[in-house]
Amino acid sequence: MAAGLMLLPHAVLAGDRQIRPFAGATFNAGTTFVSPAGGSIGKNLILGASGVFISEIFGIEADVADVPGFFESDASPLVIDSRVTTETGSFKFRLSPEPGKYRVSVKPDGAEPVTKDVEIDGAAVYRIALNLPEKPKP
Repeated sequence: MAAGLMLLPHAVLAGDRQIRPFAGATFNAGTTFVSPAGGSIGKNLILGASGVFISEIFGIEADVADVPGFFESDASPLVIDSRVTTETGSFKFRLSPEPGKYRVSVKPDGAEPVTKDVEIDGAAVYRIALNLPEKPKP
C-alpha cells in the first residue's frame, strides 16, 4: 500500500482529507416544539463527525450530528423513542490568486440555473450566497 501511495501524482497527495468525530452533550435544553416534557429537555449525548476533502481546486466540507432521545423525559412517558439529526455542508474552490472575474452557476433539478459573478482581487476568502428557488410542488 505504501508503494502505491508513493506512485500517486503529487497533485493527488497535496489535497486535504480529514474526518473528525466529535461528542458533546446538552444540559436541560429547551425547545419551542410541542413537547410532552413541557418544553424542557434533559441531558443528551451528541455524536457526530465533520469531514473535509480539498483537492487542488475543488473541496467539500460536511458536518453530521445525531442526538438520540432528544424529546424523551423521565417526567413524561408519552415519548418512547426520539432523535434529532442535523447535517450541513459546503463546497470550496481554490482559484488562482491572480485578479479576475469568475461566474458561479448552480442548476437545481427542474429549475432555472442561478448564477453570480464574483470579482477576485487577489488571494483571499470570498464568500458568496446563491438563493435557490423552491422546488415546485407536484
